[in-house]
Amino acid sequence: MKRFSRKQISVAIVALAILASCGYVFFFYEPYDRIPDDPRYREILREFFAAQPLAVNISPNGEYVLTKAELETGGFQITVQDWKSSRVLFTNFSANSQRSLTWRPDSMAIVFQEIDGLDRPLYLWDFKTGKKKKLNVPVSKTALPPLRWNPSGKKLAYFHGDWNKGRLLVIDPEQKNPHIVIKESMSGTCDFVWSPDGSSIALTTVSEPGVVTITRLNPLRSSEVEIGADAQIKSLAWSSDGKSILAAARRDNNEYFKLFEIEPSSSKVSLRSEADGDIENPVWLSDGKTFIYHVLSDGIIHGVLGNHEHASGKIIGPTNGVLRVTHLSPDGKRLYARFASLSKPPTLIEIPVKTGEASLVYTPPKSEIIRCPEPESIRIKAEDGTLIPAYHWKAKDTSSHPTAVLIDVHGGLHTQSYPTWESYIQVMTKRGCDVIALNYRGSSGYGRAFEDMGEEDERVLDVVAARNYAANVLHVIPNKIYLMGNSHGSGLVAAAAAHGEEMGGIILISWAGGIHGVECRLVKPISVLGFQGTLDPFVSPREARNAIQKFFAPSSDLAKIQWQVYRDEGHFFYRTDSWSKICWGLMNIQVAMHLN
Repeated sequence: MKRFSRKQISVAIVALAILASCGYVFFFYEPYDRIPDDPRYREILREFFAAQPLAVNISPNGEYVLTKAELETGGFQITVQDWKSSRVLFTNFSANSQRSLTWRPDSMAIVFQEIDGLDRPLYLWDFKTGKKKKLNVPVSKTALPPLRWNPSGKKLAYFHGDWNKGRLLVIDPEQKNPHIVIKESMSGTCDFVWSPDGSSIALTTVSEPGVVTITRLNPLRSSEVEIGADAQIKSLAWSSDGKSILAAARRDNNEYFKLFEIEPSSSKVSLRSEADGDIENPVWLSDGKTFIYHVLSDGIIHGVLGNHEHASGKIIGPTNGVLRVTHLSPDGKRLYARFASLSKPPTLIEIPVKTGEASLVYTPPKSEIIRCPEPESIRIKAEDGTLIPAYHWKAKDTSSHPTAVLIDVHGGLHTQSYPTWESYIQVMTKRGCDVIALNYRGSSGYGRAFEDMGEEDERVLDVVAARNYAANVLHVIPNKIYLMGNSHGSGLVAAAAAHGEEMGGIILISWAGGIHGVECRLVKPISVLGFQGTLDPFVSPREARNAIQKFFAPSSDLAKIQWQVYRDEGHFFYRTDSWSKICWGLMNIQVAMHLN
């Protein structure tokens, strides 16, 4: 090893001091695989792992449960177990996380994608052979869109592209036939669905968002049905008799997404149902007349059973969380669903169509010991009087006033935070820190008017309003208020901190770019924690580091910046220890501010 002389070391120290005096902010890289030697971190990590194995879904035949677990020794395991006996039938291990786990219709195989660097290769896990094989098809860069088998299980509709754009392919998982390009000009948010005979696919596109395109495979030809020239179509479902397609769509003059029925033979479009919230994810029952749809209102999603005569129907299943009905049992008498509650990890449930009363199929074994309080739905008044929706989780075992508050600002402009259980919320509330999840103006789920509302500077002020709510309404000491932003939310959080109100610190996760026109004017010291993945396809760690350094340069004497780069993480962190380190870092800020 090369040794440096005292003179060389002295010169280096002087150089660093000169750079610091010129306003440079230093970022220290912490490699992903370096484990903090701190019992508090290990305790947090254990609590994150307690949510495993995660509930994924129920097999088409209703006999098996699929779960997924990140192992403490490293890697990810997916497990198929018998529902009634809980006996483990099949397991498969991978060093990489599996995504879009989708059952073949015969319940004897699962297709999925894996996170492999920037790629999301496609795999088939066949239970008869017990082997997992990588499919020789074009490799996608995203696993956000669904994978959809045709009814016979012989073909698979598969999105090839990135989160922004791509094309829809039909592939032969047995590799006997070449893939077919069904449609170009698609995005990761476009939906597609097979006809019951497997001869056609109905889909939506970016170029014509108000149109359902119906493409016949052999020979390849398409027809179109327009719901509205300026409409948005969120999700599709094709009836078992092939006569109708349900579409959750929002026309230009609609506040919320409604349920429309399309007759492909005549191109007739009829309004079937509307609600005081967004309708989404319809599911046909086997009679071709009855259907289920979901209604999203203030972050809660419940199911509704309807038909042609009574589309508004009756509410089925639980109503105090986020319900996702996935499919119908073979005999048509039961619905299978994944349910995310407000206080515990997600579960798998069964809902008899006749009664609508849910029963538990699977819950993570340690769910009860990692409960968190149910949140309160609140409205925070912004500077201009606009009421901004948010959810407030109160810490366990605290006095009437919280000792600390973490304000979470989601990424993705037209997305939203839900009021459901999350590991980090349980970890923070257990340690005396309230959590507020903010849905700033522009967030989805609250109607078109709110979604179209506001410019970036107003969204920054929404975050500032949340900070002021914590200080003035919850009476939290300012240096115990923390802001955490993910992706686009990180830019909003940095800009909110730059306004100069006192706070304890900010956490910037997957920096996606700053807010233009914001000048940093800190008046008191603030801790800044930055986390970026080496595989982030949007902003590299170096670019993120330089952007944050430049942003806080005018107040570099007040911004105490720490920086951590996660190896093998992309824009969305999926490893348990990555999120454990974020919570541990926040706890360290709290301790430091208390000592100061």
